[in-house]
Amino acid sequence: MLELVTADRAPAGEAFDYTDTNYLLLGLVIEQVRGQPVADVLRDGVLSG
Repeated sequence: MLELVTADRAPAGEAFDYTDTNYLLLGLVIEQVRGQPVADVLRDGVLSG
Protein backbone atom coordinates (compact mmCIF):
# COMPACT_ATOMS: atom_id res chain seq x y z
CA MET A 1 0.00 0.00 0.00
CA LEU A 2 2.72 2.47 0.93
CA GLU A 3 4.54 1.75 -2.33
CA LEU A 4 1.62 3.36 -4.18
CA VAL A 5 2.25 6.78 -2.58
CA THR A 6 3.95 9.10 -5.02
CA ALA A 7 6.93 11.23 -4.05
CA ASP A 8 5.18 14.39 -5.26
CA ARG A 9 2.20 14.79 -2.92
CA ALA A 10 1.59 18.52 -3.37
CA PRO A 11 -1.78 19.66 -4.73
CA ALA A 12 -1.68 20.30 -8.46
CA GLY A 13 -4.08 22.80 -9.98
CA GLU A 14 -7.67 22.46 -8.80
CA ALA A 15 -7.62 18.74 -7.97
CA PHE A 16 -6.26 17.45 -4.69
CA ASP A 17 -5.49 13.83 -3.79
CA TYR A 18 -5.02 13.17 -0.08
CA THR A 19 -2.14 10.71 0.18
CA ASP A 20 -0.63 11.40 3.57
CA THR A 21 1.66 8.48 4.33
CA ASN A 22 1.08 8.84 8.07
CA TYR A 23 -2.66 8.35 7.53
CA LEU A 24 -2.02 5.26 5.39
CA LEU A 25 0.40 3.83 7.95
CA LEU A 26 -2.08 4.44 10.78
CA GLY A 27 -4.76 2.65 8.77
CA LEU A 28 -2.48 -0.37 8.31
CA VAL A 29 -1.71 -0.45 12.04
CA ILE A 30 -5.41 -0.25 12.93
CA GLU A 31 -6.21 -3.08 10.52
CA GLN A 32 -3.43 -5.23 12.00
CA VAL A 33 -4.46 -4.61 15.61
CA ARG A 34 -8.24 -4.87 15.12
CA GLY A 35 -8.18 -7.60 12.46
CA GLN A 36 -10.70 -5.81 10.25
CA PRO A 37 -10.65 -3.11 7.57
CA VAL A 38 -10.04 0.42 8.83
CA ALA A 39 -13.29 1.56 7.18
CA ASP A 40 -15.24 -0.89 9.37
CA VAL A 41 -13.39 0.23 12.51
CA LEU A 42 -14.16 3.89 11.75
CA ARG A 43 -17.78 3.20 10.83
CA ASP A 44 -18.51 1.03 13.87
CA GLY A 45 -16.51 3.08 16.38
CA VAL A 46 -15.49 6.63 15.70
CA LEU A 47 -18.23 7.58 13.24
CA SER A 48 -21.16 5.75 14.86
CA GLY A 49 -21.64 8.44 17.51
